[in-house]
Amino acid sequence: MYSHRDLCELTGMFFLRQHWCQLMTWETRFSAGMVDVLAVSTRQKRPRVATVEVKRTRSDLISDLRRKKMLKYEKQASHCYLAATAEALKLDSWTKTKVLRDLAVKGLPGYWGILVLPTQAGDRSPYFLRNPRQIKPAHPRTIQAAIKRIAISMMWRTLKTIDY
Repeated sequence: MYSHRDLCELTGMFFLRQHWCQLMTWETRFSAGMVDVLAVSTRQKRPRVATVEVKRTRSDLISDLRRKKMLKYEKQASHCYLAATAEALKLDSWTKTKVLRDLAVKGLPGYWGILVLPTQAGDRSPYFLRNPRQIKPAHPRTIQAAIKRIAISMMWRTLKTIDY
């Protein structure tokens, strides 16, 4: 079974393989608090700042939906995603339609994208259950702030690996 950090890293690597994503980091501070994954595209035509909330267990997912904890990410992002394991979404026993209806009833907005993550090594690779819709256009200042956070995050990760 993957840890939360492993799932964040797996999600980040999945986003780097998407055609629009140019920069990415996981488990970093952004303006509204801690973001599990932050992905940025700086293309002139359609810039994008995507925040991803990663959930490993069903109880964690339900409690955060009840408290509306995840909705704070909408302030600075142009696209928001929920990345959860198939076990947390109950995809093993429910149909896709029933899962989407259940998440809507629990409070997940319809414009959020849903990414299904593997529960353990050897399971199916990550895939989208639903693609997100744009919440608002990405502001240039938000893009610059996200790039700065990614650079700082990667600098600290690099410095941690160096033995002095």
